[in-house]
Amino acid sequence: MGRVAYFVTLLLLFASCVSCAHTPRVDKSAIDGVVEIYNQISPDRYSYCAGYAVSKDTIATAAHCIHDGIVPKITTRAGEECAALSVETISEHDSAVIYVTGCELSPLRLSLRKPQVGDRVYVIGHGLGFKYQMTQGIVSKLMSDGRIMTDAAVNKGNSGGPMLNDRGYVIGTISTLSTQSWFATWSGIAHAEPVKWIYELR
Repeated sequence: MGRVAYFVTLLLLFASCVSCAHTPRVDKSAIDGVVEIYNQISPDRYSYCAGYAVSKDTIATAAHCIHDGIVPKITTRAGEECAALSVETISEHDSAVIYVTGCELSPLRLSLRKPQVGDRVYVIGHGLGFKYQMTQGIVSKLMSDGRIMTDAAVNKGNSGGPMLNDRGYVIGTISTLSTQSWFATWSGIAHAEPVKWIYELR
């Protein structure tokens, strides 16, 4: 019985180590790297997006969150307002960076490693106005144009926010959601542009 108990203990320790090896490394600190991006397009029309810091003076977001002739209001989680200096975009890949000053940013780490179908992913943003929320899902499909499809909950307000892998690295920028509803709420399919476009803009 002593030998059996010994081997059972070894098996339990091994299972525990395997579990630890797969423990996600995404925690609430990743949320500190996310910002709010608000654009007053007209007196009765506005856009509300997310973005994320990639350096101490650079924020990444989706290109459709940038509007010509409008200076976005950018706010960090700590409540600081960032002054936008300039913007660069790759419209065909819905990716943009905003160079800012006047605020303290918490840069997130980026990864060019190609995700695989079934990988766990996390999305941070402001879906439906609920600020700094985190949702999770998996990589559902890798599109032929490089976009990453996910089943993580994505709604209006998530655009421009980061998609992270389970090591806490940004692998994509939330771009579009698929919906058959006029209200454009989550239907289980959303897409992120790969982070390589942000690398090209930096």
